[in-house]
Amino acid sequence: MENKIVGHSTTRWDAMAKVTGKAKFTGDYFFKNLLHGKYLRSTIAHGYVKEYDLSEAEKVEGVIKILLPEDVPQNFYSTAGHPWSLNPDKRDIQDRSVLTRNVRQYGEEIGAVIATTELAAITALEKIKVIYDEYPVYLTPKESMADGARRIHAERENIIANTCVSNGDIEKGLKEADYVIEESFSTPVQQHAHMENQIAIAYLDEDQRWTCISSTQIPHICRRVIGQALGVRWSTIRVKKPFIGGGFGNKQDITIEPLAVAMSMACGGRPVQINITREESLAYTRTRHAIDYTFKVGVKKDGTITAIDCEAISNQGAYASHGHSVGGKGGGFINALYKTENIRYAAKTVYTNIGVAGAMRGYGIPQVMYALEAVMEDVARKIGMDSIEFRIKNKVPEGTYNELTRINIFHNKLDLCLKKGKEQFKWDQKLALSKQHKSGPKRRGVGVASFSYGSGTYPFGLEVAGARIILIQDGSFKLLVGATEIGQGSDTVFSQMVAETIGVPAKHIITEALTDTDIAPFDTGSYASRQSYITGFAVKEAAEEMRMKILTLASRVHDLEISTIDIVDSNIVFKHNQLLVTTLADLAMISL
Repeated sequence: MENKIVGHSTTRWDAMAKVTGKAKFTGDYFFKNLLHGKYLRSTIAHGYVKEYDLSEAEKVEGVIKILLPEDVPQNFYSTAGHPWSLNPDKRDIQDRSVLTRNVRQYGEEIGAVIATTELAAITALEKIKVIYDEYPVYLTPKESMADGARRIHAERENIIANTCVSNGDIEKGLKEADYVIEESFSTPVQQHAHMENQIAIAYLDEDQRWTCISSTQIPHICRRVIGQALGVRWSTIRVKKPFIGGGFGNKQDITIEPLAVAMSMACGGRPVQINITREESLAYTRTRHAIDYTFKVGVKKDGTITAIDCEAISNQGAYASHGHSVGGKGGGFINALYKTENIRYAAKTVYTNIGVAGAMRGYGIPQVMYALEAVMEDVARKIGMDSIEFRIKNKVPEGTYNELTRINIFHNKLDLCLKKGKEQFKWDQKLALSKQHKSGPKRRGVGVASFSYGSGTYPFGLEVAGARIILIQDGSFKLLVGATEIGQGSDTVFSQMVAETIGVPAKHIITEALTDTDIAPFDTGSYASRQSYITGFAVKEAAEEMRMKILTLASRVHDLEISTIDIVDSNIVFKHNQLLVTTLADLAMISL
């Protein structure tokens, strides 16, 4: 049956609020007697804080409190926005505390100031004197892994993880090749640069629980991490996520929220806001991992790939955050793009003294795909084969079982995409033209690349999503989901799904602007392109259940078989002739 709503263009439900400035972001929430928190950051990259001199800072008018590491809980926790694993071996590394004297990166969070104004807090920060013991600084994995290098975290080695996955016989595959191409590639650190910086407001609410309003991609996980960091029951924390000005993975880490709540606790529950600067967001939150790759690819003269061997070394920075899950992810996606009986993917993730790397759009796949496609292009040129034809020849067939991810590849239309792209781009003509411009001051080139990516975290983690639909008296519906809308339009898509499934116009579905952990069903959040595909199943199931409840009520009230009636455009109608039985609005009033 053809969809009437899903797949059709519609106006985003939040568009008007955003373009008119009515949308409330975290910074738009005002509180009486709001206090402002600022981080005291280290001016060295590796060392230990021996002594603080707060005497002049405490004299600054408006300063309420200056917090040192010993003034806040020293529980170790992970900032990564991953679901909590019941298996301790599968949990993220808990190597972070709210504040610390152990300096592991430039700008380390070694203290904090709470004041009545931002200016007072900044002024006080400038007057704090700090004395350090300084240690060697390691900016690259090579330096950090060298013999005699000091441990960045005393309790663990600088190599966070060292894994290798393989299938077949890589050495045999390389020997069978007519050519072996070996190349190295490096990807740099990248910043997310979302429009809205990290910002959070924490306070003790009327119910004597700690509420945190935050620009976060993961409200439910945020609540858990705050509880772990501060050593309080998770139920004593309530997280609210209003409109959010972008995240791209950076806000899949809990960076400022635990301190915001700790600051409010230190001030008797008064509201405290942490609103970091653009410089702080770029330098001290999260980045995309810099990763070094070495590829060996064996290929026959006819273009058949005999082996793919890859070694990856990921620069994690000062804290584990998402850790090895980013650098270690690439192997299964190489195997999902190109068929070969022999593949090896060896990956290391290493602590260094640079800014912490975490989640960023694509979660490690842009890095490995860049390196993979660069070497594959050189392979195609080495054997004199057209770049597109080479990729089509080595495409993973539909129905292939990926030995590395243990997932069946049921659908793979890459060949159709490449052929369509070749036609639309006029590949042959532009390729021929480019060959006429390979010398002189102006050059021309054409290029092609493929990309493999999956939704969600399976099989590395189990995805969980929830949805709740409430029938309103006029026949409209309220939709509640915990999958956070962060600008990508997921709430609008979910509304379309509900409307299509039940049989009502999309405008009759009301979504919630504020994701509240007390109200929204549990969902792990917004990451890994998971909303439509994963939360969508929960939304569809809830809509199907609501539809059946409506039809069951209509059949009972009007003494009809369920099989004879349908819901069309908010009306209960006979299936065979579409004649009206009753309106959904009238039926909704009966159901109360």
